[in-house]
Amino acid sequence: MNLNKKNIGILRGGQGDNYENSIKQGGDLILHLFENFSEKIQVHDILVDQSPSLTPPYTYIWHINGLPIIPADLFKKVDLIWNLAHPSLSQILKDFSVPSISGGIFSGNSNESRENLKYHMKNIGVNMPRHVLLPAYCFQGQTLKKSQRSDLGNSLTPQEYAFEKARQIFEKFGAPWIIHLSPALNPTPTLPEGEGVNLISRDAGIYVAKTFVELVNGIKDGISHKQSILIEELISGKNISTHAVSNFRNQGTYIFPFHTSLALHKEAPEDLEKFNATDFFKGQTLRTQKGLTLEKIDCENLAKNIHQHLDMPPYLKLDFILNPTRGIFLNNINFTPDLKKDSHFHQSCESVGAKVDHVLEAMLKVRTSGIKN
Repeated sequence: MNLNKKNIGILRGGQGDNYENSIKQGGDLILHLFENFSEKIQVHDILVDQSPSLTPPYTYIWHINGLPIIPADLFKKVDLIWNLAHPSLSQILKDFSVPSISGGIFSGNSNESRENLKYHMKNIGVNMPRHVLLPAYCFQGQTLKKSQRSDLGNSLTPQEYAFEKARQIFEKFGAPWIIHLSPALNPTPTLPEGEGVNLISRDAGIYVAKTFVELVNGIKDGISHKQSILIEELISGKNISTHAVSNFRNQGTYIFPFHTSLALHKEAPEDLEKFNATDFFKGQTLRTQKGLTLEKIDCENLAKNIHQHLDMPPYLKLDFILNPTRGIFLNNINFTPDLKKDSHFHQSCESVGAKVDHVLEAMLKVRTSGIKN
């Protein structure tokens, strides 16, 4: 056994809607580390059950490499844990003095995590698209008369609920709208072809609705999946993305060059009847934003400020929208790098003469630098 190896645990699973996504992301990271860092890192799979035990004290069971373990004993097994599970587990690791990598309360792919992020960014003056989060629908009004149900949110019938919520959203901000079904559940939209919405991603359950009827139909489809629904305004403009990494190339916050897909480098047409969301959002190749333009400088400074305000997590992917009249909007943040060879992160690394593994190694090295072998 190589005693110089660092023991890195990948924490996945746990409670919440992000369970399935956490399992997949964690599995991909475990495989990548095993295939590319086996001489330097001993990888440990740490899995937390999705549901609590059926017997007292009804706690969530933790496992390391398939064997049960209590969180207090993890520090004996690993030097560092990369938390891809529920953000609340990071506090447990902190309580037991286990070093960890985590995105905090904003990590995870659930609509609730996105809601938390939007609220926090608003408080520090960062613009994000306006939105409405609809909790999972639960009909409880079967025994009530319609007149009694009119003022009860989830006591409306599905049709009444969808229409009422669509009306409220329409009054708050106009079309077009992006409809997010809960991505953690990977729902498949059930609307028949030609009825209601343009699909951006069928697997992720993301629509664009450009009329009130399409908005109602999209909400009804979310109701059928029994999950939360996030509706955002679609802001036209140039879509650019970058990656922020801590302590890379002797910089506290290293910002990769901004890239955009050619297909995204345009504005939504004024004639919404001809608007095709699939073509609009489908990226083909990446293009580096060259030159010190004012918008590039603004976005770079904004990316650094967001990274530092979030306590400098090891990694961030930041997606921005540049609207010619409304300014810069933060559209999304991701705390876990996509390690696939055709990913945006992979291409960004190559654009600065780095490899994904160099960046990943730097991230892990910083977090384990104070740990003795």
